[in-house]
Amino acid sequence: MTVINDREAFISTDSITARYLLEVDRPILPLPESRLMNSRFGGRYLSRPMFLEAEELGGLERDLSLVWSAFSTMPQRLFGGDLAAFAKAVGMSAFQAECATRSQGSAPRALTRMARADLYRDDTGFRLLEWNFGSPVGGVECVELCRTLQADPEISAFLDKECLSFPDSLEAMLATVRSETGYPAGTHPVVALVDAPGALPRVAALLHDQAVRWSGFGLSTTVGHLGELTRSDGRLRLRGEPVDVVHRLFTMDDALIHADDGLMEPLLSAAECDEVVIFTALDAEMYGSKGALALLSDPVNQVGLTPEERNTCVRMLPWTRRVLAVETSVEDGSRVDLLADVSEHQDDLVLKPSLSYGGHGVVVGADPARAPARSMIA
Repeated sequence: MTVINDREAFISTDSITARYLLEVDRPILPLPESRLMNSRFGGRYLSRPMFLEAEELGGLERDLSLVWSAFSTMPQRLFGGDLAAFAKAVGMSAFQAECATRSQGSAPRALTRMARADLYRDDTGFRLLEWNFGSPVGGVECVELCRTLQADPEISAFLDKECLSFPDSLEAMLATVRSETGYPAGTHPVVALVDAPGALPRVAALLHDQAVRWSGFGLSTTVGHLGELTRSDGRLRLRGEPVDVVHRLFTMDDALIHADDGLMEPLLSAAECDEVVIFTALDAEMYGSKGALALLSDPVNQVGLTPEERNTCVRMLPWTRRVLAVETSVEDGSRVDLLADVSEHQDDLVLKPSLSYGGHGVVVGADPARAPARSMIA
């Protein structure tokens, strides 16, 4: 488990949003029904779009690039390149570490750029609540929401007046798929969208729609689950047909479920022999864990960073620690017993599983229904 400081209050200084609220009298956005949006968002949308000023967006992109660089060097800086040791430090089991290393292929790969930063803003600027790395992350489909908003005449007029635009996140993701798997534009790899057996029935229709859209970008795409993968004649196969790239939709939790039934073995053995490329390798789950954020948040583990990287981490990362019986530093630089300090400041903290998804297992310390911190972390 990992605790994260939740003391800062949100303050908005967005002048575009202020003008939108004055000019577009729309308390709730009437968005049309869509299988994609209903599947991903379940009809839960904010009542208005969110905007970023150009200067603020540019600064945020620079900051996130620096934090990404700091994340990507942790195994080398802190563990001498030992991914298994890094995996253990962020809370992974031996099997999870094995999946992370074998899925990379015969040569270590750079940390993926396929990621979603979960941010909040206080009076100092944006802070990084967590960073999700890997191909299963949500958010790519948000471009569909943007297009829907753009089709609304009143909102479209406001966007034109303000000279506002949005990136095509789907095109950006597909460009990342090509660059990180070694299939540049003009090549036509066979890409398998692969989920866990238990998850596929819920998302199969959506994934088949996705496969159709991807075909327009020169990718021959098919859909299946881990149990349908086999390995023969030097190729990974989905229902007997060879594939070049596996676009991973399953998570490390799914891999752990199948630790003893051999379902992961065809994919892992094919990957480590370079018979297929996984987008993205399971090592991404190490960097996306709350344990990795806890490592990087601690000044002790910022050794080897450039001054710019260190300053950005100090500014963007909230105080975060893995819950262990250790002494650690707090925000004023003093050293404290971690468990005693968590108990004393429970109302200021949030307890989160180091390796979990979708908000599962999150405990807000200030929730009056919760037990004292000492019993929660025992």
